Amino acid sequence: LTVEEIIQIEDQFVYSATRAKEFGADGIQFSGGGYLVSTFLSPATNFRTDQYGGSDENRCRFLIEIVDKIRKVTGNDFIISIKMNGTDRVDGGISEETASNYVKILTNKIDLFEIAGGLGVAKLPLKPGQKQPEPPKKPRAERPEGYNLPAAEYIKKHNPDALIAVVGGIRRKEFVDDILNNKKSDMVSFCRPFL
Repeated sequence: LTVEEIIQIEDQFVYSATRAKEFGADGIQFSGGGYLVSTFLSPATNFRTDQYGGSDENRCRFLIEIVDKIRKVTGNDFIISIKMNGTDRVDGGISEETASNYVKILTNKIDLFEIAGGLGVAKLPLKPGQKQPEPPKKPRAERPEGYNLPAAEYIKKHNPDALIAVVGGIRRKEFVDDILNNKKSDMVSFCRPFL
């Protein structure tokens, strides 16, 4: 993307948030766990050498610019949250430490961080001369309940003032109670148990 294209996309995000507020939404959530926002955030997919890549601050710039623009038109009472990776689960991707630093950079801009995991792209972009890795030949192994909790807990510990939610494979009330009672995360998100 050129910088001009990035600005156009940012403005499309702002338009969508503005429409959401007009229709009565209390806020919006960015999907930063496997889509466009995450490709800027992840060192595994962001090879840019301009102001949108190369450092944690620069990889956050796309998101920061969108949030700043949204705040100007919606005000501070409009909730802005992000579902973001606590880890990409790929070599060279976001780690717990990187995600924690992103939360530190973004805490004064974003109201809620929902911690997920996994990059979610079919194929990673390649650096010049790099070969695409072979896809796994066996199905993905079962993951334990609350498989994103270690990352969420790490992020919360290092960003005590940030509002953190955890999502992913959470099924039992006892597990939720342990998370909340022991302040491993401020909130728990889940959907499939309701289904």
